[in-house]
Amino acid sequence: MTVLNSLETFGKSLDAIFVGDLEHLRPHLVVGRSEQASRSVRDALDDCWLDAIVESFNQTYGNTPRTAVLSIWSKWYFATALPPLICSNILLDQTPPLELEHFRIAFTPDHKIDSVAIPEGEVAPVQSRPGNRLLPIVEKHLYPFVKLYHARTGVSRRILWNNAGTLVEGLLTYLERVQIGGAARDECSDFLQLPNLPNGKRNPLFQPVAYVLLDEVPARRRRVCCLRFQLPDGKLCCACPKQEERVESSSVPDVEDVKG
Repeated sequence: MTVLNSLETFGKSLDAIFVGDLEHLRPHLVVGRSEQASRSVRDALDDCWLDAIVESFNQTYGNTPRTAVLSIWSKWYFATALPPLICSNILLDQTPPLELEHFRIAFTPDHKIDSVAIPEGEVAPVQSRPGNRLLPIVEKHLYPFVKLYHARTGVSRRILWNNAGTLVEGLLTYLERVQIGGAARDECSDFLQLPNLPNGKRNPLFQPVAYVLLDEVPARRRRVCCLRFQLPDGKLCCACPKQEERVESSSVPDVEDVKG
């Protein structure tokens, strides 16, 4: 079997799991070669392209500090790339290439993300050890992405890791609610409760959200603010840790929750 066929087979398997309660998460992940124009992640984060992302965002939502724009854009990236990576890990016991150099981004005309593509590379079985099921995604993809994105944009590592972790926690919570994933899902959830990685380093996805009681109802709160409040409308994301009175939902696409 060629690498291309392996990716195509994986892509068909991936499509097959995004049905029913997962249909709304149908991935914008293209595996195998595609005719759609795309840019490598590194090229997509060069100064000219980042300027274009910020300009398009400001044209749509109003003038916003650059760091806040790029924090929100990172959330869109995580919302596109992470659900298919995690769901294939849990439901297929397989993972596509995770290294950043394998990933390409296709953009919409207004510089949002249309899809993330993996044109080549090996599909591998998940090497699961208790509590470490998410470790390859963290080590091979998230660490390099956060390092590069922080260096190119100035968005803090704490914000970026919390943007990723909040998305992961939301996805796993949703899978639990609809009773999908079983023991493999629970292994991923357990990873979020580990303060340290096997190598002794701090787990950057450790407890990304907290649940606080408001009027005796649990409310989900990020550990670190994503800077959404800096947009001209001043509205808060749905899991904002700030203590101000809640306001209406924003028109900016939000990815804090993964709901059906």
